[in-house]
Amino acid sequence: MPEKTPMNLAKAYEILGDIIQKDKSLVNRNSNFPSRYLNWEFNYDCVSIGSNFTFQELAAIMWWISNHTTKPVRIKHLDKLNDFMGKLIEPPKKKVLKELLEEWSVLTPNQWENDKGPEGWYAVCNDDDGIIAYFKEEKKAYSFRLSEINKILNG
Repeated sequence: MPEKTPMNLAKAYEILGDIIQKDKSLVNRNSNFPSRYLNWEFNYDCVSIGSNFTFQELAAIMWWISNHTTKPVRIKHLDKLNDFMGKLIEPPKKKVLKELLEEWSVLTPNQWENDKGPEGWYAVCNDDDGIIAYFKEEKKAYSFRLSEINKILNG
């Protein structure tokens, strides 16, 4: 497997070459290779891109755009890679309190089915990991649930 090199300015210039314009835009409008079409105007919120780029080129394109704009960037003309590029260019959506309150629960004794937990205790669980912790007192279980939600909300 090839060694992974972190992307930086010099590496982006090496990979993208003359696609990088003097005004920091990315442009490749070579009509001989329409699948390698690329057009992003500096600090614009939309990039048009073809589908025939290597992973390394895509990584350089994403690095370049994310380091030269503060705006979320939409992608046009890119079906299969749209989700992939979109996740790397736009920051992930932060969850809100309502979603987290639905994801994290306190289960009363006998409400959860688990032979490993202590009988008669409350269980704190979430949608991703299942049961996280057990508490003898209901108040402590709810306190732990809110503490975990607070950690997620406040990073």
